[in-house]
Amino acid sequence: PFNPLYPTYSSRHFTLPIVSCTHHNSTEPSSLISPLPLWLSNFLQSLNLYTPPDNIPHASTTSLTSIRPDNYLEQLQQYSTEYGTLFKVTLGPKAFLIVSDPVSVKHILSTNSSLYDKGILREILQPIMGQGLIPAEYTIWKERRRVLVPAFHKRWLNETLKVFTVYSQKWINQLEQQSQHEIDMQQQFSRVSLDIIGKTVFNYEFGSMSDENTDVKVIHAVYALLQEAEFRSFFLIPYWKLPFVEVFSQRQREFKSNLKLLKDTLDKLILNAVEYRDEQDIEDLKMRNYDMIQDASLLRFLVDVRGADISTQQLRDDLTTL
Repeated sequence: PFNPLYPTYSSRHFTLPIVSCTHHNSTEPSSLISPLPLWLSNFLQSLNLYTPPDNIPHASTTSLTSIRPDNYLEQLQQYSTEYGTLFKVTLGPKAFLIVSDPVSVKHILSTNSSLYDKGILREILQPIMGQGLIPAEYTIWKERRRVLVPAFHKRWLNETLKVFTVYSQKWINQLEQQSQHEIDMQQQFSRVSLDIIGKTVFNYEFGSMSDENTDVKVIHAVYALLQEAEFRSFFLIPYWKLPFVEVFSQRQREFKSNLKLLKDTLDKLILNAVEYRDEQDIEDLKMRNYDMIQDASLLRFLVDVRGADISTQQLRDDLTTL
C-alpha cells in the first residue's frame, strides 16, 4: 500500500518500503490504503493532523527537519530504540520507512528485490552516476553487474589489499603526528578511502591525505557532489528540476560545474586506458601477475576484457558509482 520516497543512510538502517516485519510495537502493519493522496497523507501526518490506517509507528520529527541535522544518525538510533525495527518518518510530502530487522531487510534486498523500486535513490543519484549500478534499472543493473563481477577476482583483491596496507600505514603515521590535536575522524576516513579508491579503481592519485594535494579541485568536486546528493535526499521540494535553475541558484551552478569536472577527469582516465588496451580473455586476465604490471586498476581490467563495451559513458557511469 505504500510508495514512499526514501534516501540512503550510512548506517545499519535501511529506508525502504516493506511488506511485513516484526517490531516492538504489538500492532501489526495494516494492508489498508489511505483514502487521501500519498503526498497529502504524508504531509498531514508530518504535522500530526492525520493518522493513516497503516498502523506503522510514526516517529515525531520536530527536530528532524528537511535540512539534515548533524546528528541525524543518532536521532534514527533513538527512534529505533523507541519505536522498534520498523517505523515511519515523514517530512512534508515525503515518507521514509526505516527498517533495521535483518529478516525484513533480506526480504527487501534479496528475496523479493524485484518488487521494490529504488525511488528517490535513483532520482538523486542518476544525475551523478548515470546508468551506474546503484541508480540503474534492473535490466541494466543485471547486465553491468555481470560485466563487473569478474574484475573482483582473487589476484586483484590480493593486490588491492597491498594498496590498503600502504595507504593505511601512511594514514596512521599522519594520525600519530596529530595525536595532540582534535581530529575529525569522519573527514579522515573519507580522505584515506578516496585515495584507496582512486588507486585501486582508476590508477589515479587523488592525494587527499597529502598536505599538497595532487588535484584539489577534483577532491572538492567529489565531496561536493556527495554532499549535494545528501542534501537533495532531505530537501522537501526538488527545485533543482526546474528549467534554467542554475541561472538563479549558485548551489546548482556549483553542482553542474563539479559534475563536469568529475566527468572530464574520468573521461581522460578512460581514454588513456583505452589507448593502451591489451585485449585478453577473462580467464587470462585473472591470471595476470600484478607484481609485473604498473596499472593494476579495475579500470585496466574492464578495458582489457576481450569484446567488452568500452564506451566512455558506460565506463564512466560504472566508475563513478564505484
